[in-house]
Amino acid sequence: MLPPDVAAFLGKAEMTKTTGVAGEKGDMVALAQARDVAIREDHQGEFQRMIEEARKADADPLAKLEREIGDLRRFKLEEIADFLAERGHSNPFITEPEPKEPVTFEVLLATWELENTNDRTRRTKRRYMARFAEHLGHHDATRVEPPDFAAFKETLLKQANAGEIAYKSAENHIAGVKAVFNAAVKAHKITKNPCDGISFQAKKSQKVKTLGYSIEQVAMILREGRNQPSHIRYPTLIAGFSGARVGEIADATTHDVYRVGDMYVLDIRTDYREEGQEIKNEVSIRRFPLHPQIIAEGFIEYWRSLPPGPLFPAFSLGHDNRRGDAGSREISAWVRDDLGIKDPSPKLRYSGTTHSAIMSRRNGVMPGSRKKPMMRSPVMAVAKTSRATTANTN
Repeated sequence: MLPPDVAAFLGKAEMTKTTGVAGEKGDMVALAQARDVAIREDHQGEFQRMIEEARKADADPLAKLEREIGDLRRFKLEEIADFLAERGHSNPFITEPEPKEPVTFEVLLATWELENTNDRTRRTKRRYMARFAEHLGHHDATRVEPPDFAAFKETLLKQANAGEIAYKSAENHIAGVKAVFNAAVKAHKITKNPCDGISFQAKKSQKVKTLGYSIEQVAMILREGRNQPSHIRYPTLIAGFSGARVGEIADATTHDVYRVGDMYVLDIRTDYREEGQEIKNEVSIRRFPLHPQIIAEGFIEYWRSLPPGPLFPAFSLGHDNRRGDAGSREISAWVRDDLGIKDPSPKLRYSGTTHSAIMSRRNGVMPGSRKKPMMRSPVMAVAKTSRATTANTN
């Protein structure tokens, strides 16, 4: 006898199997032999297997449907799917995609860094990606979708609106993460850039506004600089008359000062710099004439007194083998603490304005040069003492 559930879908109440013994139905010996044969062949076990197979077949929606309506090959897949849906079954012809192998942000960063060797820029991009990973709660690039990046942008802008970060910082984060993902797509590390179509550019009205130094402050810095050691005096003087960054002046070498025609120039380049001392960008690679006042202050005599090597060896080497950090730090402290030119904002910032440079040229303080000068604050282009009117920080 079959179990009721098996009998229901097989359409019969029992299963039989011949023992292979015939013609001796009344013979007790034959019955005994048949029993032995049945035991020997394990008919009961075979029946049990047949029952389990029948139950398994009934659990298969396709097999069950075929028993119900006949050969399924005469139907289209869409029709079979509809039949199954009517009976409460899912579409068996749709398979789940294979799970993707995770691609970590570290893989993306390593890919981007192959073409970007500036250590400072690398650290910045790593900071942006770490912040994005913190926002996501993971660092698997294959799991990142456009709504994730849009939410990250929204978080940054809320922080900027609250004054917690600068709008320019939000712009840099968004552009930086996009750049890393884009490099990964080009290198076929991932198949799509979830950042596509999502961007932000801070408006001029949202950026930190700074005021250039007044003519009186410029005069004080240049005048008082004469009483300072050479590594404070001359970078200040050169920055004041050229608009060059103190950092790039501090990293210059004795090979970068030379004569062209009837004037001396300072060449901002990487040719003779120590390893790691890279120029900020391509535009910053340039040379400019040294103002006659710089020559009159004894800079050429100072330069000639040095052995080949750093132009300002008194500045200690810092991150990435740079002297610019120490130069900015020391000169900043002198302007702020000794001269009393205080930054009214709670956070000192690098200056990036043109106002004083323009005013200086108009007042005859800075003559024209062979090339249009870098438009930066005239004296302390990178000393951390700008007169910021907005206190947002990166």
